[in-house]
Amino acid sequence: MNIGYVNPNTFSPVLLCCLILIFSPPTFAQEARWIRSTDSLLIQLPKATSSPIFVIDQQESSVLFVKISDTSFRYNPRQFPLPAGQHELVVYQSADPRSSNEILRQSINILTPGGYQQASIKLDGDLSVATNIQQQSSQSSQSDTHATLQLSMTAALAKKDWQLSANANMLGVTKQEQALLFSQEQQQAKRIDLSDYLIQYRNNKLALALGHVSFAQQPLLIGGIDNRGISANFSLNPRMDLSITSQNGSAMVGWRNITGLRSSAHNISAATLGIDLLGDEQARLEISTIDANVQSIADFAVGEVTDVEHSQGWSANLTLQGFDQRLRAQASYASSRFGNGRDDALSEGLELVTLKSRTDHAYQLSISAKILSPKQQDDWPVALTLAAQHQRIDPLYKSISDFSSADTLSDSLTVNGQFGDITWQIKQQSTRDNLDNIPSLLTTKTQTIEYESQFNVASLFQRNNHLWLPSLKASHVAVHQYAINSPDKAISGFNGQSHLPDQKTRQTQLSLDWQLPKTAIEYSVNHSRINNLQTGRTLADINSLNHQLNVQRSWRSKHNIGFTLSRARHADIEQNMVSYSNGGIINSDFKLSQDTGLAITLAFSNEYDSIGRSKLKNLSADINFNQAMQLPLFGQPPLHGQWHLRYFMQHNNSHQPDFLLTQRSRRWSINAGLSLKF
Repeated sequence: MNIGYVNPNTFSPVLLCCLILIFSPPTFAQEARWIRSTDSLLIQLPKATSSPIFVIDQQESSVLFVKISDTSFRYNPRQFPLPAGQHELVVYQSADPRSSNEILRQSINILTPGGYQQASIKLDGDLSVATNIQQQSSQSSQSDTHATLQLSMTAALAKKDWQLSANANMLGVTKQEQALLFSQEQQQAKRIDLSDYLIQYRNNKLALALGHVSFAQQPLLIGGIDNRGISANFSLNPRMDLSITSQNGSAMVGWRNITGLRSSAHNISAATLGIDLLGDEQARLEISTIDANVQSIADFAVGEVTDVEHSQGWSANLTLQGFDQRLRAQASYASSRFGNGRDDALSEGLELVTLKSRTDHAYQLSISAKILSPKQQDDWPVALTLAAQHQRIDPLYKSISDFSSADTLSDSLTVNGQFGDITWQIKQQSTRDNLDNIPSLLTTKTQTIEYESQFNVASLFQRNNHLWLPSLKASHVAVHQYAINSPDKAISGFNGQSHLPDQKTRQTQLSLDWQLPKTAIEYSVNHSRINNLQTGRTLADINSLNHQLNVQRSWRSKHNIGFTLSRARHADIEQNMVSYSNGGIINSDFKLSQDTGLAITLAFSNEYDSIGRSKLKNLSADINFNQAMQLPLFGQPPLHGQWHLRYFMQHNNSHQPDFLLTQRSRRWSINAGLSLKF
């Protein structure tokens, strides 16, 4: 195992902060009293009671209490010592269940034999074995057997002034291609490997974490970091807190570089200082900084184009709220210096032009106001909220771990409302690019209007007993993207108006939902249109219309059956062609017994067009039989699991006259599996 190391030149400030936090004297709030299992317990009743009833964890335990006086009773742990943990004691005045005679309720907290409030360790596992009995296609057939083991370990240790917890997950496979690191290490990948782990320590002032940690998002600078590394959160005083982290430059799994801090060249370190300016959480200032260096290494199991990058930056985020949190305003500013390093995988031995690092900026202003707030006693609650945002990001602004779009200026206004059961939202947004107005670049502007509403039609007429009245949801989106300049043809390559985009997109969706006794019905229709106004391409329009009906029926709380029908029409005006797609799914789920189930799914689709260019038909069936089981173990609780047997079949027929191509394929498989949980 490679424990990893920390480069002191990069990580020394973070390490110093961690040492200061660890050795700072904590302050602790008062907690409930904990006692040893051998300590006797004196119960004081609020009033004299001759024959009270004592119940511990819903178990009648009166015989374990000795009367000292009419208001005092003692519990003797020698007769029946309580196990470690938290227990609930309830005392009743009498045993009459028809009267509400509770006179005392309190917790009994028992320490572990080692004097801890909590001391536990738990190992869970899931073993799955799957056998592909036979698989056949028109070209080949094959069969295989593979197993998967998932292990999870959790542990916790706690006293009144601190808590320590740990959890880890591992994955083991018999099939090499399913190993966690197979995409990076191929045949060298370990078949049993570490998925993730997290070790946490906390008290009332300090929280430390090692493993797969996360760091809070900061607008425009830090988009949220969630990799392997360390993090610390420290309460400096009631109005000031500090959060720091140092993590690996990309998501990772496995035992190598167990801390995630092995390389300073592939590391993201960040810190945020939070200050409550007024002491009542109405004004909070957060100042953040980030120092990030990443190599050309992709995140685990993510296909992406990577590059060697480095960035250093800082941000300030001020949040104000008042009037019982009805008004909220936020101002954010970020500055980031970004650059690229030498990447041997990119240069391939050639001498490349070195890109200069540069500093760019971004800011964001937002405000929201609750104009009207609903009241609980209102039969028809009314609410109205307004929100506005203005944002500017420099053309070459970039910060590692942040995903804001550079070279954009955007403004948005959002209105949310409610009237009874009717909720609605209207949002308008405007965005433009090429903020430096470079004459050889195209400048575009995008205007978007969104509307969405949802309500129960029955509530409008105060007829909740009319089941035929549905719930309705409607939405409409309109987008207009167009050029607002015409780059000089001599220096840009643009060829006049025919190269300038101008396109309008409209999309409208309506859905109706009926919730009947044991039956659910949903119908939705979606219409979209792309209207191209660009010179020379006015016929490049596309109209689409989609319908879908879904019906689900259940009976005896055991069986479910349903079907889905869909039809889509896609018209390409420029090609003078209309494409159609019809499909359907029939699904059923039968509970044959308490432990046995049968699921059947049938699906079909038929695709064709108006000019006979292509035809495609698909038919599939999926039948799955499963049964829960228990495997007895001598002297131990049984293992719980289930086994299944599945049959899958698929037919595909395609015909493309233009290419004189006709294909028919058939594929089917039978597989069985067994899974055990322990």
